[in-house]
Amino acid sequence: MAVRKVGTLLGVLVLAGCSHSLSGTYQTSDANDVAGLQLTENKDQQLMGSLSVVGMTSDGTLIRKEYSITGGTTDGRAITLTMKANGLFGEAANIAGTVSGSGIDLTLNNVITHFAASNQAALADDVAVLEAAAKARRASLAGAKERAKDAETIAALTRDLENYNEREANYTGMDKAKSAEGEVLVAARKDLAIKKQLDAENQTFQAGQVAFRIGQLDFRMGQIKFQVNEAIDSGNSHLAGFDKRLSTNPCNATPSLQGCAALAVQQQRYSTTRARVQGDIAQMQADIRENGSAMDSLNKAAGN
Repeated sequence: MAVRKVGTLLGVLVLAGCSHSLSGTYQTSDANDVAGLQLTENKDQQLMGSLSVVGMTSDGTLIRKEYSITGGTTDGRAITLTMKANGLFGEAANIAGTVSGSGIDLTLNNVITHFAASNQAALADDVAVLEAAAKARRASLAGAKERAKDAETIAALTRDLENYNEREANYTGMDKAKSAEGEVLVAARKDLAIKKQLDAENQTFQAGQVAFRIGQLDFRMGQIKFQVNEAIDSGNSHLAGFDKRLSTNPCNATPSLQGCAALAVQQQRYSTTRARVQGDIAQMQADIRENGSAMDSLNKAAGN
């Protein structure tokens, strides 16, 4: 039996036996479609009825179609049915077939499709089975989509952690900041000593120039402090971001997911990196606080 698509399925069932009425319920089913037909035959062997088709698409969506049998004839062996899809712009189609001992064989799109005698309960059971299959297919596809999304999340986190670990392993920002702060303090102390000497010699103009220079060094220390605070905020932000992503990543619930092993390696490295970065941040805060205070004192001592 050929598999039919919902949009082209126009087969109907018919009761077996040349001498019997074709009135009754009939159906044809496969893995993706269930079609149920209700036929009524009058004494002149004229046929009327309806056809209901339920089809499952590749994504698990169920599509239901209703057709009206607006006319038909049979001589007990041959059968012709005129069907029309319900709704606007439905076009009628003539379907020919034969009555067999176990039902009706109808030719649909040059393929013979068999419809067996049935009843409403059996038809409802088959529709229920198809509905369950569609639900299972949707769940399976949703699960596959979720797993693919999880894999992307894990891969991105692994890649970002690896880059962060490598970058922080070669980070020299703290040393540069400390060196810059130290250079400013050395210059300010030297200039303050010069100013004191000039003051002692009553060289007011020259002493004022040196005081101005110390004020510029104080301004420079303020710039360094601003940059250090920005670096501290950025460092804390990076740690908070990775901590959040790690706490919510899919591997926590399902360690067997694709990519979790590679993530675990980078997460272990991150634990070490995180501790070092936190230490660096604390040291940078302490240094800029101490050096900034020292610069303030020097600037005040210079009379600024």
